[in-house]
Amino acid sequence: MNIYYNKYNFETVNNIKEINNIISNINQQKYKFDIDDNNYNIFKTYSSLYCLIPNCSNFNCHNGCCYIHFSNKNIEENVNICILELKNNYTKIKKIQNKYRIFFTEQIKYYDKLNKNYLIYLYTICNFNIQKEYILNNIKYINNKYIDYEAINVNFDQNIINKINLFLKTNDINTLDRNINIYNIINLIHKKFINYQCNLHNFIYKIKNNIYINTNLRKIENNIILYNHILKSHLIKYIDYINIEHSLYISNHVLRADIFLILCIDNNYFELIIETDEDRHITFKEKYDETYIKNLKYDYYKDKYAIKNGISFVRININNSKINDKNINLALFCINYIIETKKPLYYFNKKYINYKKSINVNMYDEFSDIEDKI
Repeated sequence: MNIYYNKYNFETVNNIKEINNIISNINQQKYKFDIDDNNYNIFKTYSSLYCLIPNCSNFNCHNGCCYIHFSNKNIEENVNICILELKNNYTKIKKIQNKYRIFFTEQIKYYDKLNKNYLIYLYTICNFNIQKEYILNNIKYINNKYIDYEAINVNFDQNIINKINLFLKTNDINTLDRNINIYNIINLIHKKFINYQCNLHNFIYKIKNNIYINTNLRKIENNIILYNHILKSHLIKYIDYINIEHSLYISNHVLRADIFLILCIDNNYFELIIETDEDRHITFKEKYDETYIKNLKYDYYKDKYAIKNGISFVRININNSKINDKNINLALFCINYIIETKKPLYYFNKKYINYKKSINVNMYDEFSDIEDKI
């Protein structure tokens, strides 16, 4: 599938050449995090932007594989190969890594600056007026100590459901062109450099010091899987910005959104938060420990922050801690629904709503002191 890139009207004299180089390399599927000696599997695992499985054009999701080809078997084999070559060639591998450490740090700073400048551009220039209109309307859903989730939850219009379903039925979405904003790719590359710098260093350090390589090497997080599905979908042409583990500054807290998007629909812009909720978000405990209180509190902060600011919010319930096709399709449908309606959308899954209703309202007294600041 060919991918086309919208460069936007954001380039400057300083970054136009680099951006054009990125576009060229991406389109030719040859983008690499260049290393002099790339013969070692440990560098190949981290250096490619793409899946290392032959003839796969998907992005490298984790340990050299995309989300489709990732499996315990593939990862076990690759990890064991990397461990063996590192033990046999530690001095040379470490020397190569040290040589490029400063380069990768500079690249992280460069792409981070591009990302931040682009976000400033979006919030300064772009039209969020429809989203802002919902701010006053949404206040009625926030009571003194709780949120009326059932009242604000979307009632899907059957006509719009039929329209979306008809489009999906009559079009082969796998053949549709995907016009991807170049800054979504820059954000992806930024994360790859961080992954290269941090994860490669940690891998080398752990093997050198005989520290057990934990199961994180063998797991792709649910939000990363969903993120890659969104990147691969035809809906990406409406997304001017997408990020995982996006920082939200709420009062004195820095909270993370599993996935954060900015949609552009007929020159109207909408923010969207998607949370891939696992069991800890809906587990009731008779005895409230510190971690439980923190999870409860931070979920409440994010919900209220989004509603008060007219930001769309989707909470997907993940059963058995593993995202499935039904979860992914629901998230994609919600994005599609916002595109069709050109309105903010709030979807909180039934388990989450019932869980919130079952909690004693007095629980919220512990963190009501900053409510008005959210």
